[in-house]
This record gives sequence, C-alpha cells and structure tokens, in this order.
Amino acid sequence: MNNLTEKLAFSVPITRDWYQLAETFSQEQHEPDKAQDVYLNTLAVYAVNFYLQCMEVETDLAASDSSNPALRSLMNVSDLMVKGWGKLECRPVLPGDLVCDIPPESRQERVGYVVVEINQPNNQAKLLGFAKTALGGSLEISKIDSLEELIKQLPEPLPELESNVVNLLEWFKGNFEVGWQSVSDLLSPKLRPAFRNTEDQQERGKLIDLFDLG
Repeated sequence: MNNLTEKLAFSVPITRDWYQLAETFSQEQHEPDKAQDVYLNTLAVYAVNFYLQCMEVETDLAASDSSNPALRSLMNVSDLMVKGWGKLECRPVLPGDLVCDIPPESRQERVGYVVVEINQPNNQAKLLGFAKTALGGSLEISKIDSLEELIKQLPEPLPELESNVVNLLEWFKGNFEVGWQSVSDLLSPKLRPAFRNTEDQQERGKLIDLFDLG
C-alpha cells in the first residue's frame, strides 16, 4: 500500500438536519451514556450514507437496525443497509482515538465496518477507513484498510454508473480529471466540497447540494 492510499480519507460537513436527528434519537434514551452512543452512531451512519450517495450506491436507512427505535435502545448498533450487499456498520470514534471498539451485537451479519471520526467542534465527519471483519472486537485505526478497499467491496455498479466508480479510483491515485476545481473556487454558503485530501495538501471538489439528499 503506497503512502497516498494510506492517507486517504473522506470528509463531509455535518449538516444541521443530521444534528437534529441525532438529538431526537438520543433523547429517546434514559441513560446519558446510552444517549451519547446513539447520538454519535446516528452522525456516523448519515456520514457514510452521504458518502455512498456520492458513489451512487443505493442504501435503505429504514431497513437498518439503527433506524429501529426498539433495536436502537436495546443494542449499540450503527448499521446502514446497502442494497444488494448487506448491513455495513458505521462505527464512530472521536479525534485522537487509536482504537475503535465493536460491540458484540455489531459483530454478526455485517458485510464490513467503516470507522468515522466525529469532530463536532469543526462540524465535520471523516471516514477514516474500512475493515471487512472485527473478530477481535476492536479495530486498530492505524491498521484498517483505506476507503479504496470499500469501493472494491461495494455492489457492482450499473453500466451507466461504472465510469463514476472508475473515476473515483483514479482520484484516489491522485489523477484528477478536467472538471475538478480547487475548493476555494467552489465554496459558497449552501455548497461544500465532496472530497478532501488534506494530508497531501491536495484538495479537489465538485459541487454537491447537501440539502437535496432525500
């Protein structure tokens, strides 16, 4: 694995709607610790859902355990149902965490795990990487695979979408096509960059309306 791949991450601003939904779900809980778990889990799930929408991969939030009030209260789950694949666990961590713990209830019937760093002071969620299994009950963040591995595991794209996935893989390798602009040229009050790679001091983006995600 080369240095570029090791540093890949996907960052997205946490929207006001996500915060409100996370707060609503957390208020259903009676214990403060449980409420905090649900709050962070919700933000992680919606960050991964946004990423997959950018990839034009179909998801089903309603079919996810994390969207079921009873299961959400009884178990520590943060899964996202990916159509044609299965339940992808979206585990939140905080800045500075070195290990991502996986609850026992989230170690079965999962197609993989995405570790998501929730940085509330910066209103940002960052997808740090992917792991196919978590048999030991925890993931060492520095050793998980890059997001490129997640792309390889996703369901086969439809023919008209295949070029989008190939193009994103090229982006991961540092090859930018015409049409990608610097972030400073794209920023506006309602629009944000889709992709960032701050570790290599390279930033490219395309306009995505965060308020039109369905």
